[in-house]
Amino acid sequence: MSKQFDGKKLLVVGGTSGIGMETARTVLAQGGSVVIVGSRPEKTEEARKALSALGTVTALTANRSSDEG
Repeated sequence: MSKQFDGKKLLVVGGTSGIGMETARTVLAQGGSVVIVGSRPEKTEEARKALSALGTVTALTANRSSDEG
């Protein structure tokens, strides 16, 4: 597989499921690292743990559906 993202870091909003998680997997498989953002703390941590087997993952939780965010 190519190393298109070698040495690069990508921000993936919605990186805890679906297309976002697949994007994060692809970046990790191609040598990059990712910062994933999810809206639910438990799901975000679950995704971080799963993706960490592939490379360097930072996870953030942000929810703009309330002022507390």
